[in-house]
Amino acid sequence: MNSPITNSLAANEPLGATAARLGFVTPEQVIEALDEQRRRRAQGENRRLGLLMIEMGLLNAAQLDEVLRQYEALRPAVRDEACHLAVRLRAGLADQDRTILFTSAGPGEGVTSTAYQVGLGLALMDQGHVLIVDANYRTPALEKMVRRYNPSHRDASVAVPGLSELIRGEAEFVDALFPTPLRALSLLSTGSTDVDFLALMLSEHCSRVLRVLRENFRFILIDAPPILRYPDAALLATRADAAVMVVAAGRCRRGQVDEMRRSLEMMRVPLLASVLVEGDSR
Repeated sequence: MNSPITNSLAANEPLGATAARLGFVTPEQVIEALDEQRRRRAQGENRRLGLLMIEMGLLNAAQLDEVLRQYEALRPAVRDEACHLAVRLRAGLADQDRTILFTSAGPGEGVTSTAYQVGLGLALMDQGHVLIVDANYRTPALEKMVRRYNPSHRDASVAVPGLSELIRGEAEFVDALFPTPLRALSLLSTGSTDVDFLALMLSEHCSRVLRVLRENFRFILIDAPPILRYPDAALLATRADAAVMVVAAGRCRRGQVDEMRRSLEMMRVPLLASVLVEGDSR
């Protein structure tokens, strides 16, 4: 699924961004190389960006070697079980389904890491652009990943625009959506957490933002707060096409699992999978 938003994200293609961060090329040269790559693909020629930049005289072999070394150091590793889960989720979704809610009974049960790993798995399946949305305003986690993968936001004093700013009209989509080393995977953090999230979720502006995201991404994975604790998780669930329930081994009781199932059934949100997570993690 190509769109103005996903095309603008391509301008921040991680390998090209790494070359620019090292001072080997300018951002404008990266965009020039990406345009040339798209032109050649349209003609049936599939040329790797790094090799194409050498061919265009933008990089030499030693520079490309350093770019690839640093690029691979940032490239996320996807676990085998996450790939298997991604395949199961894809099989359980109808073609029109876009949005999947990830939630749990309580905090620290591994919702963020599960959503992120599944996002990696879906992105590797090469069936469209994937977006992970951090909607857990109490313990946001995606901002750290945004800062890691995007040099322009590594300074903690530089605010990272996110979902709050999009809903309030304080940021454009191209400024709030951030790329990762996987071209098909993007991130949207919470943005400002000093907000009345319930009011934001109930607003017409929120409906518009979610509608635009659905039009531009094949899969939208929402990292939500615990559904048994906070009403905003239930609101998010009503805006999702399906849900994944994350269960921490040894922490989440059977009664809580049953209660989560009943809650999703009452909201008519299909449960795609229950994921058992070992240990205490976010």
